[in-house]
Amino acid sequence: SFYCFDDYFDNWWYYPERYIGKVVNSRIKYALTPNWSQPTQLPKVECLWNLYRARWVGRYMQEAGIKVCPDITWRDGDLDYLERHVLSTLPVGIPLIALQYQTINWEEAVGGIDRAAESLRLVLDTLQPEGLLLYAGPQGREFLPEVLKDYPAIKTMYVGTRMEKLSEQAKGRTRKTTL
Repeated sequence: SFYCFDDYFDNWWYYPERYIGKVVNSRIKYALTPNWSQPTQLPKVECLWNLYRARWVGRYMQEAGIKVCPDITWRDGDLDYLERHVLSTLPVGIPLIALQYQTINWEEAVGGIDRAAESLRLVLDTLQPEGLLLYAGPQGREFLPEVLKDYPAIKTMYVGTRMEKLSEQAKGRTRKTTL
């Protein structure tokens, strides 16, 4: 997946043949589409550009034989953008979609938790996916069950964030001391 700073995967756009070739040669069969950021403070045209790049790289992967799960990303709180540009470009009844809720500050989010819930409902009602992959930190895992209880038919899988995994790993280590 691509849940990291955009700079770390920009080369997938500039040199897709290199990276997708490595994926194919590694016999990786499944991938999420890149998750180029679309924050509210970016001009809408840049957000559209980032959405285009994600869809284009996803299509390139498909043509290379990789099964693709689209990551659903949109401008925070912008339901019109979400509906017109993000959801209208995907098929209804899609097998699997991915969303990330790893670093949410509800006080800074446009429309807060209520707008986030409305956005998620719009995604699920419009696309009617069979499955949902959620890359979520603690704030996301607290918020998501309240919305998802209305969608029991959607198979949902949570994936903990990289920072959580690193923290768990660090807690499991014991210091060795020598005398």
